[in-house]
Amino acid sequence: MHLVTGSSGYVGSVIVKKLLEYNKDVIAIDSSHKKINSKYINKNINLDITDYKKLEEIFISNNIECIYHCAAQLTYNKKNAEYFKKVNIEATDVLSNLAIKYKVKNFIYLSSNCVYGKLNSLEVPENYPLNPFEEYGDSKLKSEQILLSKKENLNVIIFRPPTIIGEGRLGILSVVFDFIKDNKKLFLVGNGDNKYQFVYGDDLASACISASLYNKTNVFNIGSPNPCSLYETFEFLIQEASSKSKIYSLPSRLILPLMKLFFKIGLSPLGPYQYNMIINSFSGNTDLIHKELGWKPTKNNNEMLLSAYKYYVENYENIHLNSQKGKGNSNLGREGIIKILKWLS
Repeated sequence: MHLVTGSSGYVGSVIVKKLLEYNKDVIAIDSSHKKINSKYINKNINLDITDYKKLEEIFISNNIECIYHCAAQLTYNKKNAEYFKKVNIEATDVLSNLAIKYKVKNFIYLSSNCVYGKLNSLEVPENYPLNPFEEYGDSKLKSEQILLSKKENLNVIIFRPPTIIGEGRLGILSVVFDFIKDNKKLFLVGNGDNKYQFVYGDDLASACISASLYNKTNVFNIGSPNPCSLYETFEFLIQEASSKSKIYSLPSRLILPLMKLFFKIGLSPLGPYQYNMIINSFSGNTDLIHKELGWKPTKNNNEMLLSAYKYYVENYENIHLNSQKGKGNSNLGREGIIKILKWLS
C-alpha cells in the first residue's frame, strides 16, 4: 500500500494518478475533502495531518510500504505560524516515526530548491551549502534534517524540485496565462535574460515511483536541464499560443522594492520565492538522479509551459467554475495588484 499526503494538491494528485497507472494500491489523505477525486483514488481519507492519533490508525489498519509526503502549508504569516510549523515540520517528524514503527520501507519527501537560498547560479550540486531565506524554505530544510537523522532506520529519498509545471498546475501561472490568452502586455522584471529551471509534474511523479524501489537514502535535484532564458520561454509561449501579447521589461531596482511592499501589506500574490526567481538564474545539477534512478525528463521548460497553457485554455470554463482562487497551486492564482497591470495593458 502506498500512502500519499497532501493528495488534493497539484503534486500529490499527480503522484496518486501515476501510482494508479502502475496499478498500485493507494491511500490518499488531505485536509481538503472537497478536492479529493474518488475517480482516481482507491481510498480517500479526509484528515488533517496534524491529527496524529487518526494518522496512526491508518498504519494500524494498512500495510504501508512507501510514503510520499507532499502535505505542506505554502504561505506563512503571524496568524498561522503555529499551524504552519506543525504541518511543515512537526508532522514530518511524527510521520517518519510512524514509518519506522510500522516498518515502512521508503519515505519519499517533496522538499524544494528554496533550501539553497538566494542564488544566481546554474548547475548547483546537492552538496551546496543550504541557506533558505524565508519560512517555507526553512521549514523544508528542517524537515530534511529530521528525516536524514533517521536514515539508519528508514530509506529516505528527498527531492528538491524547482518550480513545478504541468497540466492543471495553476497558482500564479493562471494569472500569466490570462495575460497571454487575452493578448495583454506581459511584463518581466528586468530584461528576462535569467535562466530558471522548471520540472514537469508528470516527470516528478515518475521519479517518485522509481524512488519507491530505491534501497538507499539520498537527496536529489530534479528538473529539466539547460533552461533557456525566461524571456525566450515566454516569447515561445506567446508565439505558440498565437497571442498578440508583447513582452515589456520593468526596471528591477524600482519594481522589486514595490513588490516586497505590496506582498507585505497583502496586495500582491508574489512572495519572496517568486521575486527571487524572476531576477536570478537557477538550475540544479541532475547528474545524481540520472545515475541513481535512471531518471530523464520528457519535457523541457518551453514544452511543459505550453502544455500547461493549452490545458488551461481548453478547460477554462470548468477551471473558473470549480476553482477556489488563491487556495494553492491547483487553484487559480490571486491577482492582487497585478490586476491593475492587466487593466493598464
